[in-house]
Amino acid sequence: MEQHPATLPAANKTSLQSAIALVFAALALVLPLLSYPLAILPPGWVIHRFDFRLPWAELAAVALLVVMCRQSRAPLCLPLQAEPPILALLALVFAQTLSALINDTEGRLAWVLRSVCHLMLTLAAAHFLRADGLQRIAGAWTFAAVVQVLLVLLQSACNVEEAGTIGNRNFVAGYLALSLPIGIAWLASRARQRPAFSIGWLMAWLWTFNYAGVLLVGIAVTRSRGAAAALAVAAAAWGFMRLKPFTRWLAAGAVVIAVAMAAMSPALIKGAKNQWRLDVRPAIWQGTVRAIAEAPWVGHGPGSFIRVYPAHRPPEYFDRPKAAPVTDHAHNEFLEVAAETGAAGLIAFLVVLGAGARAARIAVRRAEDPALRALTVGMTIGLAALLLHNLVDINLRMPPNQTLLWIGLGCLGAAAGAARMDETSVFTCELRRFTRLMAAVMAMLVLVLGVARPVAGDCLFRRGIIAAVRDPARALDSFLWATRIDPDRIEGWRQLGLTAFRMGMQPLALRAMVMAHELAPDYANLNGELGSLLAMQGRHAEAAALLSRATQLYPRDATNFAKLAKALLALNRVPQARAALETALRLDPENPVTKLVAQEMTARKPH
Repeated sequence: MEQHPATLPAANKTSLQSAIALVFAALALVLPLLSYPLAILPPGWVIHRFDFRLPWAELAAVALLVVMCRQSRAPLCLPLQAEPPILALLALVFAQTLSALINDTEGRLAWVLRSVCHLMLTLAAAHFLRADGLQRIAGAWTFAAVVQVLLVLLQSACNVEEAGTIGNRNFVAGYLALSLPIGIAWLASRARQRPAFSIGWLMAWLWTFNYAGVLLVGIAVTRSRGAAAALAVAAAAWGFMRLKPFTRWLAAGAVVIAVAMAAMSPALIKGAKNQWRLDVRPAIWQGTVRAIAEAPWVGHGPGSFIRVYPAHRPPEYFDRPKAAPVTDHAHNEFLEVAAETGAAGLIAFLVVLGAGARAARIAVRRAEDPALRALTVGMTIGLAALLLHNLVDINLRMPPNQTLLWIGLGCLGAAAGAARMDETSVFTCELRRFTRLMAAVMAMLVLVLGVARPVAGDCLFRRGIIAAVRDPARALDSFLWATRIDPDRIEGWRQLGLTAFRMGMQPLALRAMVMAHELAPDYANLNGELGSLLAMQGRHAEAAALLSRATQLYPRDATNFAKLAKALLALNRVPQARAALETALRLDPENPVTKLVAQEMTARKPH
């Protein structure tokens, strides 16, 4: 039944909105600090610091469902044109689900479940948060950003990679670039609420300037050029949009002329060519475009990039200084979305981003509260910087930035709703027992499948990694349980195979390696290790095929070339064996496997 806002039960409305605002404020605080609880430790103290991740998005979705279940009557403030539109969000989840089902993607349940949880967070933020809740979230966000910078500075002083608790210095830089304008907007709005030139006013502005300086220092310490450039472009674009139309056209012309003159500069052209030739990203982008062309409409499946890319990798990739045997992301968020979910997923993603931009525009133009307008501007600049950074990086696939993007979009929707309350229909929904029971069941499913299962798998995998050095039997048991709980974990099957091989359990080792190879058939190490196991069992033809594929996937590994030479020698294909051995000797003449195969080749009588 539709009611006027004045007739709503005020206590019920206030308690529900306060509880939901508290959930989001807690998320803004714990996501950057506790997504990887072991990441704070130095690399030498603990093995695989970033393999253990806490699924905060799923936990937050469960918390929201529990909060809703505790309400007998839930007031929903629904703008007539809700931002972001639920249809766009549902289309994005549908595109990801369709791609996962068509491609039979491993881990598809986890991907779909996480997408649904992010959709719930976005919609809950857009429809339940109001100006006071947004201010509370911004305050928690600002505090977390300061703590993150202090950790980065501490790591820099200790000569540890400046990764904070986010796991990668570029990801930390992206988070700080996102947080800088949000914190400035929140602190500046608090300063403007004080009497001018009072002690409180001076202290508030001092905190604002100190915050800006501290975060800029943090970004500089991470040495992330992409994040710094993205923040500068986002801020410049905001300043450009504030100009009057005529001045804006003049500024646009000046920018075009400056860019054209810079593009014709011989020194800049030479530097760009060198960067394009030496940087690994252009080769990755080229291979990603090939992967997109192979499945343009629905992609290869969410999370499939790490196993799909090697088959499309250009040969010149390995000529780049930072080339690696495993390429786990595309260094461009939009290309990776297109590769994994096709044109359908990319279009839906862009529509959602466009809806967020539209919500920001509504909030800035219509909000009467200056603090709300300032916070909307700060959130918009931060999200724009994060998205621009992901043209050359990919930190939207990893917590906390992945979840913070969706929370930010929901906050923009909430700002738009708060700015046009006169266009808002307020409903009091009666949550019947069946509805609350279904919400409780969904909360239990998310808790079991999205929280307990992955955390248990991570814990068992880590226990196996730690025990593998001194207690192989315990490690074997841990990896067996880890693969049962999470059968899509490639590295779990690989470690199970390696541990079983060290314990002399050849059949189990072979089965585990076959399972890992089925999940990632273009992983160079897996091809090489499975080929070695088959060669030990006398299946030299199969071994030679896998080892040949391993050398194609990673042509810098002397060990696989030496193993290939040995398998070819067993098949009496001596010329090919000699060619493979020569390559191994050229790559690493001191490699022990290469030396052993060279001795066998020398001792073998020519036929």
